[in-house]
Amino acid sequence: MKYKDLIPETPAEELYAFMRDECGFFRETIITFKAIGHREAEEAYFEDDFVGDFRENRKKRPARCWCSGCERIFLAEYISSKACSGMGIPAGIRMVDAYVAGEENVQDRHSIVCPYCGEAGVLHRASYMRMGHTEQHFLARAYTAQGCVVFVDYIAEQTIHQDRQEIRVEPFEAFVVDGKKVVKLRHWQRYMMGFFRLDDWETNKLFQDTLGCPWFYTRDLPDLEGTSLENAKLWEYMAQTYKKDRFYPIAYARTYLKHPAVENLITSGLGYLVGDGIYRERMEGSQATPKLDWITWKEKRPSKMLGLTREEMRMAGKGKWDIKRLEAYQAVRHKLKLEEAVEAMKVLEPYHLKDLGKDEAWTGARIMKAVRYLRKTKCSLTTLKDYWTMARRQGLDLENPVVRWPRDLRTAHDRAQEAQRYATTEEERQAFARMTARCRGLNWTNGEICIRVAESPEELVQEGKTLHHCVGGYSKNHARGNIILFIRHARRPERSWFTLNVDVVTKTIIQNHGYRNEHVPGKAPLKIPEQVQQFVKEWQRQVLMPWKLPTEKQEKTTKTRRKTAHEEVA
Repeated sequence: MKYKDLIPETPAEELYAFMRDECGFFRETIITFKAIGHREAEEAYFEDDFVGDFRENRKKRPARCWCSGCERIFLAEYISSKACSGMGIPAGIRMVDAYVAGEENVQDRHSIVCPYCGEAGVLHRASYMRMGHTEQHFLARAYTAQGCVVFVDYIAEQTIHQDRQEIRVEPFEAFVVDGKKVVKLRHWQRYMMGFFRLDDWETNKLFQDTLGCPWFYTRDLPDLEGTSLENAKLWEYMAQTYKKDRFYPIAYARTYLKHPAVENLITSGLGYLVGDGIYRERMEGSQATPKLDWITWKEKRPSKMLGLTREEMRMAGKGKWDIKRLEAYQAVRHKLKLEEAVEAMKVLEPYHLKDLGKDEAWTGARIMKAVRYLRKTKCSLTTLKDYWTMARRQGLDLENPVVRWPRDLRTAHDRAQEAQRYATTEEERQAFARMTARCRGLNWTNGEICIRVAESPEELVQEGKTLHHCVGGYSKNHARGNIILFIRHARRPERSWFTLNVDVVTKTIIQNHGYRNEHVPGKAPLKIPEQVQQFVKEWQRQVLMPWKLPTEKQEKTTKTRRKTAHEEVA
């Protein structure tokens, strides 16, 4: 069968409406301008798309303007940068007309209204738009044809130039599920500087799921009856993942074709758990069929596939557990009842709960006491453990309940922090420096934010004093692999902002805190800015996950050093 015959060259009509309503295409009107001579201004009168001359008189220096909304040109008075407000201020235009009477000079990159179509837009120099202003998205569609399930990925692009705009929608790649195999076809080829279009569809010798998590431009999902995915519960899996970055149709289809029992988990409402497992393997760079080795594929019943009881399985589906929550519950199920574990998950991070399950010193009663205490004090387990560590170093009696469970944990923590003396031995300093040297590959800058590894214990002390948190006592943790990184503004890298704690062995983010751990006295808990959260997420995906911890360089033995010294003397 020629799979390329199943792929339409033109998308459905609703794609253009989706581009406008969901992707942001055509939303921002751009009006370009450039200074021209009087002769060129006179010639503009005879052009078909000429609207009018909005200058006060024809002696004024003309500027040729073009609107991307109505795609018409008009003339305005050109205002130099000196005339706008002084040297260094961007140039602009002035229009005099009944529609825009009384307006001030409009400078470059300021808001403006088109005098013809009335669309509000942004003014830009024509030279700035020389290379074009491009908005691009990849939009997918699924349908069935001749017993196959076809996923087509289109490249949708809007480019605005100086005096014209281009709309391009072309098929980029396609995936055909035919029986027990998945075939990939590409219409574009990657090369060093980007992509170039192929004359015809080609198949990939090495299969790669580049479709990933698609953005469907149509809600008209096809009926899969008569295809190999008829009983795969594909669209139920899509509905249960509900988060855009957890739906991987090709990866799921390949999993189903290899392990049909996966649809039993979807039927039981565990689609988000399956989606998170696929997502984690994709984040690790795997392009193979997802293994999902935490599932017992020999079993058919969903509860036995996960090693849970029916009640536990129902709770996992109702609570939309991900892999971290499943692992945390499995670690504490021998200590806590199901209801207690669910309550603990609302207060403790899965990473912390998993550690408590492995720690024999933490009984079920002690875990639940900590959960109730932390809910009351509105603090984290990290704050409580830090307080205990500092109190133990200062010789306080932690057997006393008043000392171990202070009424105001935040105040007790800050008091212990102020009394803490950060003393490090030479051996600890060397271990700190060695770990920092091994982790410098994690330094990264993206836009206006940068991140770097802490260089010395003194830096941790200064960071803790500036941000009023306890990172100053983390030098030993840093040397052991729970490293500290500083998140800063790229323009002010010396200024403390946020402190990131990462386990480089498991590549797990332990905590990320700013000033006073976001608990400023007399104010509601602060929120970590969205740009910082997005930066950490991108850093984890692009830098941390592909990165490997270099092996520590071993020092030469005494015998080797003596031999080397002898050779140098010789």
